[in-house]
Amino acid sequence: MAAKFAYVIATIVGLLILIGYAYWRSVRR
Repeated sequence: MAAKFAYVIATIVGLLILIGYAYWRSVRR
């Protein structure tokens, strides 16, 4: 159960990093 929770957290963090990177790229130009 703890491993599943850790996997969900890792997935959310990964998505946030990808979205943040894409947003930074679009804003920086």
